[in-house]
Amino acid sequence: MIVREFIEFKRGASSDREVKEKLLGWRSGQILIIKDKDTAFRRLMAFSGIEESFGPDKDWSIKCLEIGHISGDPMLVYIHFGFTENILIKRKPDLRIPTEEEAIVIEKAMKKPDYQKYIEKAEQKIGAKLFV
Repeated sequence: MIVREFIEFKRGASSDREVKEKLLGWRSGQILIIKDKDTAFRRLMAFSGIEESFGPDKDWSIKCLEIGHISGDPMLVYIHFGFTENILIKRKPDLRIPTEEEAIVIEKAMKKPDYQKYIEKAEQKIGAKLFV
């Protein structure tokens, strides 16, 4: 595969899983947002990897850990732990990285002492530091 050879040449030997994660452009611990179809909330998801069934003609099969939600105007962030993990998400245009405004609100919330224990548990669960 030409893309794989290019990535290996540029970054050293990579496993198939590492190549696929680089092609998606997300790293473990990165916070993504997906619109909750049942409410006005946008769910905060920590990317934790991909499944083996991946391809340009297939849906994404990625694993995420739900870590909270963002809602309202002004925006409010609530961080929790223990709801949903290892979600397999299909290819959707509403799964995205936070906007600049959302990122600022999320970063502020992540610094709150009340949320530190939840953030630490989430980081242990996925084996990576959470970041926006």
